[in-house]
Amino acid sequence: MAKKDDILKASENLFAESGYEAVTLRQISTLAGVPLSLVHYYFSSKQSLYEEVLKRYSNEINSDRIARLSALQSLPKMDTHKLLSKCVEAYVEAYTERRIESGSEAWCNYSHMVAEISLSPKWLSQSLQYLGPSETALFQSICKVFPESDEVELYWACFFVSGITALAFAETGRIDKFSNNKCNSTDLKTNIKYMIPFLVAGIQELAEKPIRELPLYKVPPIEVTKATDTKNIILDAAENVFAQYGYYASTMRKIMKTANTNLSLAYYHFKNKNDIFIAVHARRAKQSEALRLQMFEELQDKDPFDEDYLEHVIRAYIEVPFSYTVNSGENWRNYIQLLAITAHTPLWNVAASCYNTVVNNLTRALGRRSATTDDSYMWCCLYVMGALFCSLAQSKHFENLSDGKCKSSLAGESYKRIRPFLTAGCKRILSGDLA
Repeated sequence: MAKKDDILKASENLFAESGYEAVTLRQISTLAGVPLSLVHYYFSSKQSLYEEVLKRYSNEINSDRIARLSALQSLPKMDTHKLLSKCVEAYVEAYTERRIESGSEAWCNYSHMVAEISLSPKWLSQSLQYLGPSETALFQSICKVFPESDEVELYWACFFVSGITALAFAETGRIDKFSNNKCNSTDLKTNIKYMIPFLVAGIQELAEKPIRELPLYKVPPIEVTKATDTKNIILDAAENVFAQYGYYASTMRKIMKTANTNLSLAYYHFKNKNDIFIAVHARRAKQSEALRLQMFEELQDKDPFDEDYLEHVIRAYIEVPFSYTVNSGENWRNYIQLLAITAHTPLWNVAASCYNTVVNNLTRALGRRSATTDDSYMWCCLYVMGALFCSLAQSKHFENLSDGKCKSSLAGESYKRIRPFLTAGCKRILSGDLA
């Protein structure tokens, strides 16, 4: 069994680093130091091996989360806020305690795999099987805290909790980059110090207050036309291939086959696959970032302590990508899927430069509202990104988990809830109220 464990450990490292599609059984056998035939002896296929890795961690954390949440029922009666805080703590700390106490990369690797299956449509049944039990237990616990609230809104609250924890626990180094190393993605103790009250505030907002219908800002539509120049034909094809297979499993040959263009033309326009990957992000960023920056500029003369300031900040960051997701064509949706998945991996650092300006504007805008001198606004920024990326991925995971009540595949429905959820979370943290 020691050899089987070596295979599983090698698998989790490779799957976390490169994603399912890019990993081969031969790579796993080489890293594990065992013959390829032994991998086939223990596992019938790459997918069965992938699921075995998921199962060994999911079973443990699901059992613990369910036990912790069930134990809350025997506690003496307490006020709504305190009980909700304990529910969120039970859900979050079941993971962070394991990650901190073990000191190994194993749980971080698991969190990368969680992000992959929760955001990709092709892993829908697996996400329900391996993530669903914990999420259902959290939902049921929140329902007991808010017995009079609309179940639909409570499912949405759990959806955002899932998205925020997926990004925040992936330890991609993202917050390290945009905070200029003031914050560290591996500092889980500081992370949850802010995350738990942020999530509690967001859940309470959806549970206790009616949803306000606010239309999306009207943004000029991206003209959806078939590319005619070779360079953009290649970029359209690359967008499709990267979204379908992920970065590591995509090849120049695959991209050019999709583009129906000669491979030599790819190398005429681009140095390598990495160059194409950055160009895909740069092209879409150029289309959308100018509008977002304009919205942030309009906030500069606004009093950061006005009642509606934070809502305007959130809208400035999320409005344009939501609008384009709702109103644009298949290529834009491929890009959004690629963006959502890439954001949860260290690969994000390759594309991050395309988005630096708008992220810097978000951190500055949140920092203006902060009533403290710490870096809490940087963590708020990370949580805003987590909720945005899970929403834009338009996964049907929560839609199926909720028997169709939470229309997580519809960006317009998500937009109505993400705005108040994030605004409430930011207000709580930036006021210095971490109780």
